[in-house]
Amino acid sequence: MKFILKFAVPGTRPSTFKSGKNFVISQSRGRCSKVVPVSELSLIEPIPTVRAAILGGSRLPLIPVARKFWRKCIRMARPKVTAMLVIDSSKSSREYLSKLSEILKTLFEKYTDSASKIGMVVIEDGRAKLVFSPTRNRLRVFGRMKELSSGGYTPLADALKIARGELARLKINDSSVKPFIILVSDCYPEPLPADIRDVYESDLYKKVRMEARLLRQKNIPVALIDPSSPHPDIAEKLPGRRLARFISNVSRGVYIEMPAISMYWGKNITPKFISEDIKKSKAYHIAAMLGKISDMGNRHLY
Repeated sequence: MKFILKFAVPGTRPSTFKSGKNFVISQSRGRCSKVVPVSELSLIEPIPTVRAAILGGSRLPLIPVARKFWRKCIRMARPKVTAMLVIDSSKSSREYLSKLSEILKTLFEKYTDSASKIGMVVIEDGRAKLVFSPTRNRLRVFGRMKELSSGGYTPLADALKIARGELARLKINDSSVKPFIILVSDCYPEPLPADIRDVYESDLYKKVRMEARLLRQKNIPVALIDPSSPHPDIAEKLPGRRLARFISNVSRGVYIEMPAISMYWGKNITPKFISEDIKKSKAYHIAAMLGKISDMGNRHLY
């Protein structure tokens, strides 16, 4: 698409800018987080300038564009991150994972640099296994989420250990790697011994808590997505919820309630989490996590 814009400075002839091979507007990469006025012709960006002119009452064609409407964007650089998806499909439905994959794909497209990588560890059929080492082929990774089958035990500590090993290995080879884990689980590790009285103090739960401490030592935060929907009166007392909170807090990550039941609106209904402005949903916590990891601060994201 080509455009022709004229910019007027009082007392001078209007300057004409044409888009195409011979004209490049200097713009930094990243999402526009704020639009500000400018006084120099070289700083003008066409889209915010035209928008300001139209909102200011100007009519098309905008020839020339008055100086008071000159605008540019303050841009937020998209972080280059390396993430591991850890998916507990033992008690999750295919429909939920399919819709969640669309949410995560949208988040990565909107908030991360195209050079970012993502890998996957799954808990499937009672085993934790590495499906993808971190790769730039996001479509392949998120597409695989839709094909996972449910059933079996939940060796959660083993899954976190695999993810930690992959990210630690990459960080050794490249110190610039900004790693984190997206864990999708209700955090009920299994199998448990039959005679256990305090589930939270069982060896399986202790192993998971140890993994959370090791992740903190390696500076690998966890964005934990909890698909469970227990009654609010008992939720925080349940061992799974307590373990989920522990993992996210100790690893310096975030805890996100995203109940599976909220995604069952029919075959052709897009989840409410996917919208033009995904920041308005609970999914924005993952975007904030990306900002936190890239040292930009959460306030730049919402």
